[in-house]
Amino acid sequence: MVHKSDLCTLGGVIFEVQGDAVNTMHQHNIQNFSEFKETRTVNYAKTKLVGRTARVSFTGREPYEISMKLRWSLLLNPFENDTLRLLRRYTDEGTVIPFYMGGKKHLGADWVITSLDISNGRFNPAGVMFEADVAVKLTEYV
Repeated sequence: MVHKSDLCTLGGVIFEVQGDAVNTMHQHNIQNFSEFKETRTVNYAKTKLVGRTARVSFTGREPYEISMKLRWSLLLNPFENDTLRLLRRYTDEGTVIPFYMGGKKHLGADWVITSLDISNGRFNPAGVMFEADVAVKLTEYV
């Protein structure tokens, strides 16, 4: 059984944060979550002073950024292609989406997908992708 605190949702796409839920992936429409990186950047302005060290003043922060890697497998989830189509649509249309971790809106923010990179795709003889690594970059929507 997968606990709600072990799940993430990104615009309605559900995936697992930790553990091995291979036996429950199909019934819960869960994908495997393999990496997560959160970036916070702040800005400072330098003011040059005559005969003294420059002064640094805080001027604000940049929107938060999140990078994550997901492992997709059509063998475990027959809805794979619909899920990838949805993520592609969110990216192409600039759709503002929520991102929940453990049932809570992450950082209290909404997000846009700024990059969607699908690699290591494996295809069957009919040309249908059945396995891939998907890297998603999100930027806080301010």
